[in-house]
Amino acid sequence: MNLDTIYRFSIPTEIIYGPGSLRQVGAEAKTLGATKVLFITDPGITGSGCVQPALDSLREQGIPVVVFDHSPPDPDTQTVEQLLGILKENGCDCVVGAGGGSVLCAAKGVALVATNPGNIRHYAGHDRVKNPLLPCIAIPTTAGSGSEVSRNTIITDEKTHRKMAINAFLNAPRLAVLDPLVLVSVPRGQAVASGCDALTHAVEAFVARNAGPLTDVLALAAIEAIARNFTASVLGRDIGSLSEMMLASALANIACGNTGLCLSHAMNGTITATYKARGYTPVAYGDIHCICLPITMEFNLPACIPRFARMARAMGVASPGLTEWELGKRAAAITREMLETLGAPRKLPWPGLSPQELEKMAKATSANPQAQNNPRKPSIPELASLFEKAIAGWDADTSATP
Repeated sequence: MNLDTIYRFSIPTEIIYGPGSLRQVGAEAKTLGATKVLFITDPGITGSGCVQPALDSLREQGIPVVVFDHSPPDPDTQTVEQLLGILKENGCDCVVGAGGGSVLCAAKGVALVATNPGNIRHYAGHDRVKNPLLPCIAIPTTAGSGSEVSRNTIITDEKTHRKMAINAFLNAPRLAVLDPLVLVSVPRGQAVASGCDALTHAVEAFVARNAGPLTDVLALAAIEAIARNFTASVLGRDIGSLSEMMLASALANIACGNTGLCLSHAMNGTITATYKARGYTPVAYGDIHCICLPITMEFNLPACIPRFARMARAMGVASPGLTEWELGKRAAAITREMLETLGAPRKLPWPGLSPQELEKMAKATSANPQAQNNPRKPSIPELASLFEKAIAGWDADTSATP
């Protein structure tokens, strides 16, 4: 711990965790004063039936429910306005979001504009939210985004094709309900993408310039749990591994919510904006991390070898006889090996881009605060090279040297 630094840490969300915890949603909503709930989810979730216990518990408590089950991937400002209209038209005074990160961001977005004036664009940035959200309960159905415990809401501005980050202490859900039973029905591809999202949060929280002693504990615990359970949770779907992954996802987001994120997330935002603006093949958020995390870990390793060595130990690497550099390389290698075993995507499904377009993407990424928080500051040519590698595909072997 650096004794010359003052650290900050907070978590505004209450957490209920454990198999069968969805049965408590109705009683918790009643405690929050709910008289009518807007329940936001997507067709895949309603079709799977995995959140039916939450809906049943609300109705058992006598709380009417309006279900909106068409929440889109990457919700935009129009999505939020549509949901606000539904909420007002039906007189709902509580929002329940059940889904992955996109659904939870949509739920948090409408809960925000329900109690704060103006368009959601007004709240992009840091601590611009002045009034607490409408009571909001978040139910994650993937072990990945951690949005259920996050003060960040990501909403796409359809005018610029860029994602807006709304960050404020008042912007977090009042309650997160983590029930690992919902993970049993998650499709394999989504489980892989979500698990990599959680790992990216944990790794970036641990190496971020703003990392501190409290966030280190959470980030390393998440890294350890993911390394031990990721493969088994996807291939075996046993409830023990699923429970560990769901908790690790929340821990990772609590950590990165206090440290900020780094280069993989900065590249992710640029890649999303690029395919929307240029009409390239879309790539899902978690899949982008599957592509970018191994690349950015290899890039960052020379700048924080001791931290990578600690990650390797958390991942179960025995350290006798290994230098810290060798340990650090093992952390990056284990990440690639897990993703390879699970069949994660290794490259963007795009044609090669011109040097001019790569430079444009590099400049956009360099201006992102997440790139500024990265332990190794990348130059424009280095960023262009990283994007080129994301298109070509990461290799199983690293050629980095100390």
